[in-house]
Amino acid sequence: MDFITQDQAKIYIKEWFAAGETEDIIKTKLANYGFVDITIKSLLNEVRPITPETNKISNPADQALRENDHLLSEQTVSQIQPEKVKGSFNFKNLKWYEWLAVLPAFVLLITGGFIGGAVGAIGWIFSLKIIRKESRSIGTKIFMVIGLDILCYIAYFILALIFEGFIFGKFK
Repeated sequence: MDFITQDQAKIYIKEWFAAGETEDIIKTKLANYGFVDITIKSLLNEVRPITPETNKISNPADQALRENDHLLSEQTVSQIQPEKVKGSFNFKNLKWYEWLAVLPAFVLLITGGFIGGAVGAIGWIFSLKIIRKESRSIGTKIFMVIGLDILCYIAYFILALIFEGFIFGKFK
């Protein structure tokens, strides 16, 4: 028995559909190549040519999924992707004053060493979350971020002093 990859199986399935093979024969051929039933169904769903005949599926649940495929793809493009884009590295929609408010935490991230980098990263991420929150006014967001920046620098200096105390033996 020969074994083939899933990519090779997809090519074979396309060729078999083009040659007029039925799904039952294709399932048998894939089973002979060592594929299990769930993988065969997945491969067929990916490769099955869409024609008026294939849209009429005997299983009502599969028919409902097939009919809603376009809704899922539209939802994926229009709703799920923008949420991912709102990550910590998307700066396209920041105004100049928002950049200025987030800058101190970023400077701490870059120049603060290990402790400053950790505190700065946390401050930067939370600053961006505060800035992007739409339920607050601009002034409130700016003051919250400035307060967070001050808190980050205080935490940085306290942690650095504690760390220095442990290294140079001031805390025994």
